[in-house]
Amino acid sequence: KTLDKFEPSGSARKYSFLNNLKYNALGARTLGFKMVENTIPLGQSLYVLGEALLEAKRINIVRPRDSKTPFIVSVRSEDDIVRANNRNANIALVLAILIALAGILTMIFMR
Repeated sequence: KTLDKFEPSGSARKYSFLNNLKYNALGARTLGFKMVENTIPLGQSLYVLGEALLEAKRINIVRPRDSKTPFIVSVRSEDDIVRANNRNANIALVLAILIALAGILTMIFMR
């Protein structure tokens, strides 16, 4: 970790990316914001999915122009990422089926 700090909500307004947040929405009180930043060590293998541009004999990885195209930079392998996405999709499917069954049973037995 290169950065790990907590900013109280009053001092968080100095960060431009936090300016649009609504404070005290619905009576909730924000204590502050925790910021964590990690760096990737030199020589670390990366999985990158995006667009590559050749500029002055140098390859630059950039965010795709089409916002619907995924952009991923990860220290995990492609297999790990695919495996995690498949597991999450299966969990979401099982939860959707269980919620649908609960809704059907509620409709049947709450007459």
